[in-house]
Amino acid sequence: MGAETRCNKDVHYARLHRLLSAAQEEAKALGLKNVLHLSNMALMQTVVDWEGLALEKDADAKLNAAMREKARLSKEHGRATITVVRHDA
Repeated sequence: MGAETRCNKDVHYARLHRLLSAAQEEAKALGLKNVLHLSNMALMQTVVDWEGLALEKDADAKLNAAMREKARLSKEHGRATITVVRHDA
């Protein structure tokens, strides 16, 4: 994979990570435990796919390190702020 393609892929993964993180924060604020659990799973799967990890082979320490690194990267390289608009019924 070329450097430009990899960079473009990283931008998309970082954006997805930020979106999922925002959803996770909202779920936590609203006390939606099932949504919080699902968003945790989605964040983990995003990092696994982004990093190309194989869960059956890679150690938990490697996954934890990747989770921290990708969270840092997604926040550091964010091009736009995510605005969450609440819809009050």
